[in-house]
Amino acid sequence: MPQHITLSELQSLIKRGIDDAHPLPYWVTAEISELKVNYSGHCYLELVEKGGANHVPKAKISAVIWRSTYGMIASYFGAATGGQTLCAGLKVLVKALVSYHELYGLSLQITDIDPSYTLGDMERQRRQKSWQARRKQERQDLAPARQLQPKERALRYSNLHSARAEEGILRVVLLDGAYFRQLDSLGEEHFSSPVLGKAFCLLRQRWREDRPATLAALEATGEFSPQEMDLLSGIVQQPQPRHTAQAALEDNLAIVLEEAGKRTIASGADLADLSARLKQTKGYMEDD
Repeated sequence: MPQHITLSELQSLIKRGIDDAHPLPYWVTAEISELKVNYSGHCYLELVEKGGANHVPKAKISAVIWRSTYGMIASYFGAATGGQTLCAGLKVLVKALVSYHELYGLSLQITDIDPSYTLGDMERQRRQKSWQARRKQERQDLAPARQLQPKERALRYSNLHSARAEEGILRVVLLDGAYFRQLDSLGEEHFSSPVLGKAFCLLRQRWREDRPATLAALEATGEFSPQEMDLLSGIVQQPQPRHTAQAALEDNLAIVLEEAGKRTIASGADLADLSARLKQTKGYMEDD
């Protein structure tokens, strides 16, 4: 029979080795994953360390706070953290002795908890939640704007405010070409969207030549790609009520000229020239 020892003797060797190797307590950071105070007043915990993107535990150990110290630790911790109780989910910095029991295995005996570490983590989580909430709100705020943009990336509007007004002008003139009479001074350079500006100028030219000024006529010119025609068709699918056409034209024209003026000013043009053009626009619309 080979030389052997009993299980309890092996456990005693392990316990002695651990006790000799770790005689002093350690300060350890961990997260409380489970916590239970039993009828005797002892507090039993499970501590974990999570890692990786999916936060799967990479280390786990049982721990205990004996009744003789739990009340004091819990009271001090609550007072220092503004009433926060020890519970699952908290990040903690604990002072603990490594312990090994022949029946219950390896565990930690917690003798102290530093509340300042938990406070710091709570503040970090608060800031992270606040940042996440702001990011969520920003995405929600931007969602309607994204929905108003053309699907084709190459056709995306650089100035959504101006482009929506440019779309409105196209709806009005496609409703009735007579509105072109009020738009003699509006040029392709005033449009922030090259496609919308080109479509407007071609339609106006055809109207002046007493030719059909329709989307079908534009498509027949071969000047527009299928994606550009889809964009123009989508604009027409949001019809302009005839009884509000004049007001819509005036409002949209003012926006287009104002936004064009901002671009001109940004490029170094004279502010007085913008003011004169806006006054002229107001004048010929009032004379109409």
